Amino acid sequence: MLLLFFYSVFLCEIMNVMKRVLFAVLPVLLSLQLYAQKKSDFNIVIPESKVENSKYNALQYIESRPDSYSLGIVYVNAWNGIQEVTLSASLESQLESLIKSVASSADDAKTMAVQMRALFFDFGKKGKDDKAICSLRMSLYEKDENNSYYFLNTIDTVLTTEKKEIRQAASDMITSFITDNMVALTQEDEKALTMDEVMDIDFYEKNSIPFYTQDLIPDGVYKTYRSLMSLNPDIASGITIGKQDGDDIKDVKIPDEKKPGKTKTLKAKEAYAIVVDGVPYIGFDNDFHKAYKQDDDWRFVITQKVAGSGFSLGVGVGVGGRNASGGVGLGIPIGGKKENIEIFIDQLNGAFIWGEAIKKEK
Repeated sequence: MLLLFFYSVFLCEIMNVMKRVLFAVLPVLLSLQLYAQKKSDFNIVIPESKVENSKYNALQYIESRPDSYSLGIVYVNAWNGIQEVTLSASLESQLESLIKSVASSADDAKTMAVQMRALFFDFGKKGKDDKAICSLRMSLYEKDENNSYYFLNTIDTVLTTEKKEIRQAASDMITSFITDNMVALTQEDEKALTMDEVMDIDFYEKNSIPFYTQDLIPDGVYKTYRSLMSLNPDIASGITIGKQDGDDIKDVKIPDEKKPGKTKTLKAKEAYAIVVDGVPYIGFDNDFHKAYKQDDDWRFVITQKVAGSGFSLGVGVGVGGRNASGGVGLGIPIGGKKENIEIFIDQLNGAFIWGEAIKKEK
């Protein structure tokens, strides 16, 4: 019995020690968990300096991202790995804090409306040397006392940098774009827009692009979207169309500038588009696909093995107002059964936007 008594006392002591260790370690574990979660936050860093002669001291946030609930994913570090981007405070409150912190005092200060149209992070490929990317599109407006909006500027870009630095790079870009425009007012002849028109800003952008407004599209080879949107072909003559498969052109010959009188094959990756008899064919994978305009959008159809949904990104565009333009990029999950996928062309930068599976009737 005495032995049993000492054994019971020993077990009680062991359990008490374990409880004390658990209570001591648990807060640390919880703190580490919260710390790890904070590591995935996207924060807009406020600069220490004021914007001298700023014309704005208030901000209205306008959310018009296709998916306002997702900011994408980022690589945090070796310990935390890849995580979904989170917010410690809403984008609206962060941008409001930015304006209030950097605005210099002014009696006639106005309200700047910030329309967030795209903000999406992608951690890139698995290799350590690969870069992370962030797609950013944002428009600024001057708002008056009548709730009218006057266009100021648009940024449309994809940032590429080290994986752990991509959120800082995006923060710096957003901050500099807004603060740089805080000293600017709209032009006197700028059209007043309602909120409904601001939310439909794509329509007004398309009305300033010849590719969307002109019925006659000159034949030729367009090496970039910039040349196509302005309808200025890089090669306007000497183009020969060979093999076709339905609406797809598989063989294109162009003059060989190094061998006068000879031709060479134009690969789909070497041109954004070709135009034949006034009809655009967009270069994608190894073919040129016939494009068509529907509901003010240029589209084309590809056939791919699809497993899930994808997303698109424009490439290499800086601040350029209404006529910003650039290259293209597209992430498509491959695998599964073949489907006909409708691809949309972004009006500003020519990016390919993943659409729905459709019956190919065009």
